[in-house]
Amino acid sequence: RMMHWGWGIDEFEPPDDYLRGMQRAVPAGAINPRYRAMLIYWLIEVADRFQLRVDSMVRTVKLMDRVPHDNKATLQLLGMACMMIACKVEEVYAPEVRDYMWITDKRHSEEELRDMERHVLAALDFSVHEPLLTYFVEPCNDTPLVEYLVYLATMDSSLSGLLPSVVAETIMDIATKKPPRHPDCVAMFKTATDTL
Repeated sequence: RMMHWGWGIDEFEPPDDYLRGMQRAVPAGAINPRYRAMLIYWLIEVADRFQLRVDSMVRTVKLMDRVPHDNKATLQLLGMACMMIACKVEEVYAPEVRDYMWITDKRHSEEELRDMERHVLAALDFSVHEPLLTYFVEPCNDTPLVEYLVYLATMDSSLSGLLPSVVAETIMDIATKKPPRHPDCVAMFKTATDTL
């Protein structure tokens, strides 16, 4: 038993199935995969324009996938609100609301964006911080191929409910040209090898 400042470390260890709690089913009313892909393409361009970290983009998509949303007209607004929340978590200097207004040519008002942000936070019960697949990939390898595979995995709606560690392990398998060890990720492996 390890001791630290008089406290037993074992008392503060997370339960063995901690990461299992991070695996989430896609909510009812989830975004249509086609619209989801179009929105993610646009969000990647926005992230590139704002020079955001990959973690911010991955968290944006992770948040977006957890919020039930079936209104096609406000899909861009949902993406912006999720990106705004993700940037507040991941970035040192997050873009300001007026930056989001500028990037959309003021298609939505500042009040609409703030309302959507409140809606997203309420829908998620303010639970916005969970492990991302980039947390598992970054210590191992930080190459353009791995970054490409992270974006590919983020876009694939069939992988959105899987554990981030499983997806990260599959990314590393693909990057090192090993067959994937997880059957849930075989589709991703086939897609990635077809595009390489």
